[in-house]
Amino acid sequence: MMRYIRYVFGLLATMFLAAACECEEFEIFIPTTPKLVLLCCPGAADTTVIQLYKTVPVGNTYSGSPFLDEATFDFTVNGKVLNVKHAIDRTGSVPEGCWFVPQGFEAGDKVEVRVSVKGAESITASTVLPMEAPDFKYTFKENYPDDYNNLTISFTDDSASNDWYGVAVECERTKIEDGVTTVEYSLLAPKKEETGLNGVAIDREYLDIRFTGWSFGSWSYPIRVWQDSAFNQKEIDLSLLLDYGYFSWENGDYELSMRYRVRLYRFSREFFRYASSLDDIANNKFAVGGIAPMPLSYTNVIGGAGTLAGWTMRQSDWINTKQ
Repeated sequence: MMRYIRYVFGLLATMFLAAACECEEFEIFIPTTPKLVLLCCPGAADTTVIQLYKTVPVGNTYSGSPFLDEATFDFTVNGKVLNVKHAIDRTGSVPEGCWFVPQGFEAGDKVEVRVSVKGAESITASTVLPMEAPDFKYTFKENYPDDYNNLTISFTDDSASNDWYGVAVECERTKIEDGVTTVEYSLLAPKKEETGLNGVAIDREYLDIRFTGWSFGSWSYPIRVWQDSAFNQKEIDLSLLLDYGYFSWENGDYELSMRYRVRLYRFSREFFRYASSLDDIANNKFAVGGIAPMPLSYTNVIGGAGTLAGWTMRQSDWINTKQ
């Protein structure tokens, strides 16, 4: 019996070795020249921030700020050339090292960007800001800290466009301690387990992103996004539970007051696809284990990487509460 088992094991091992020898050869492309990376989201913010990087080829290193401080921009809106400035130091809301245009833009504006940097291929990108987010109605019930806050928002999907809607609630927290007043802002974090679409449960037809108005990934700016193809051009009722904002909580004797306002965003296709690729990378546990391939990142930057993506936003008046 043992001799038979050894024979079967030896036969299987021979088969595996034979199969391993019939591998298909392929080459892995390793870039040897740097590429430009552009991240810019023109929209309703009063300042348009531009992040500009340059990739580092494999085997090389860099030191200092990752942002590029020397570049030639051709930044046009509806065919009009605008001046792009560089923030040597932090300038208002613009971080040190970033570039910026000191204005926001409106629905329907076409933004085109061309950037040239010595030692790298020039890049180009374009986007059109989506239509303004539609009028909406909402109910907001504050339950925290005993339970999750509850938001329901209603609006009618516009049949003339194919965009992506984002929902968020901004919280303003005012703290008074020893006569000193501190005001902080944050978006409330959506609870992942609870979501609804016209009263019907959906299996993650939404995307949770973190977006500050100019950059992705900030831990304090969560927004839940749905694609409007799921709404079929009808009146929409979205419900979600919201956790606390990302504030610092200390022990002590102080007075707190909160107020909130509801936001409805409209994002362009480029915005959603780029954010979706970031979400795929962050949540693809199978790829981390080597079971499934990692999806490629999306970019609409020709000659480089990153994104130029438009957005618009409509928000309610402040909702005042007392803690």
